[in-house]
Amino acid sequence: MIYNFLKNIYSKMPHLFQYYIKLIYFRFKQPYWKNKYFLKTLNFLKTSDNWSKLELEEYQLNQLKKLVIYSYENVSYYHELFDKIKFNPYNMKSFADFEKIPLLDKETFRNNVQNKKLISKKYSSNKILKIHTSGTTGSSLYFYTKYNYFYEEFAYIFYLWERIGYKLGDKRVEFRCVFKYGLYEYDYSQNVLRVSPIFSDVKVVKKYLKLIKRFGAKYLHGYPAVITNFARLIEKYNLKIDFEIKYILFSSEKIYPWQKELCSRVFNCQIYSHYGISEQVALAGKYVNSDKYYIVPQYSYVEQNSKTNEIIGTSFLNRVTPLIRYKTNDVSDKFNFTNDKSNFIYFNYINGRIGDIIFGKKGIITVATLTFLFNNLNYIAATQIIQNIDKSIIVKIIPKSYKNGLSNETEKLCENLKKIVGYDVNYEYITELPLKSSGKFKWVINNAKK
Repeated sequence: MIYNFLKNIYSKMPHLFQYYIKLIYFRFKQPYWKNKYFLKTLNFLKTSDNWSKLELEEYQLNQLKKLVIYSYENVSYYHELFDKIKFNPYNMKSFADFEKIPLLDKETFRNNVQNKKLISKKYSSNKILKIHTSGTTGSSLYFYTKYNYFYEEFAYIFYLWERIGYKLGDKRVEFRCVFKYGLYEYDYSQNVLRVSPIFSDVKVVKKYLKLIKRFGAKYLHGYPAVITNFARLIEKYNLKIDFEIKYILFSSEKIYPWQKELCSRVFNCQIYSHYGISEQVALAGKYVNSDKYYIVPQYSYVEQNSKTNEIIGTSFLNRVTPLIRYKTNDVSDKFNFTNDKSNFIYFNYINGRIGDIIFGKKGIITVATLTFLFNNLNYIAATQIIQNIDKSIIVKIIPKSYKNGLSNETEKLCENLKKIVGYDVNYEYITELPLKSSGKFKWVINNAKK
């Protein structure tokens, strides 16, 4: 109640006042490495890290049993759904039983959060936190969770980062926030310097380099497109980096090989990346000297659609808005299974989002089905697909090389795309990826109407 009241007052203040209040708040906020929820979660992860595959599967099944019973008893959406399909949560005994529950898509999720049917009656409105994310179509998408959401979530992220030597309290720079006032902020409770991901002026890049040097961080964290743009401008203007970066920590987006190569070269450091989404239904991270993403089984129960390769997840963390068999719209390559004692599911890369669509002459085409056209290109580094109002398509292309083969490869790509879509396909060479206001990169932009 008090938190929401103060938050409402804060939102109405002038941006300059908000800026200084945040500075004071971050000075006195408890550091994450002293928070009981963070420490409890991290201790659990360190203990369970030694579990066998059988022990992890037993843990997952037990969590799912508890979750479906809890959801049936406390969440009206699941109570109605289970009764309708005659699913008895008290008799669930296997993963096969669990997978009889229908999938939860984003539209159903959105509607039932808005009408409160997906919110547990166990939590009063003044004891939950509203989290916003982005829908595939750009429309509003949000859910509710506990106030300790950040600390539990970050314990899992820290658990992954520990693999490459990240330690409690280590400083890092985040390219993640769009500020109403200024370009950066210091969050001393996390030892983080946050800088705006939206920049194109060399003066801002120079400012960021000075801030990073003064702050002394050894890790850069953010969306691949943003940090790649930062590296590209440093190289373009031949700016000097007179400080050490150990790792760049990528997250949330597909990573192109040329992005890894550019960032590694400019900052003379290694690259680490993990996959996760705000809804907390799937988390995967790499190990040192490995390019495979290993699912974190303590975090959620993860499945894959055998036809589309879409990732489907069930969160173990959120009891306020339980997410059961949630369709992420994210597509990876086929899941692989290993007999390693703790990492039994892995994948190699994220392909894109299944919800991104373009209109073809013969019907709707999910862009995930087109990704094979863009694999193994020799002269093209990255692309963006834009469908215009008249349904014609422009492919924006960042060349990897301007050698003679570029033109032929581009023409062939557009020709093959036109064969599938049926509408005119043209192209345009660009030098940088266009970013959304959040700093994220959107591969497909559809301006056409059905």
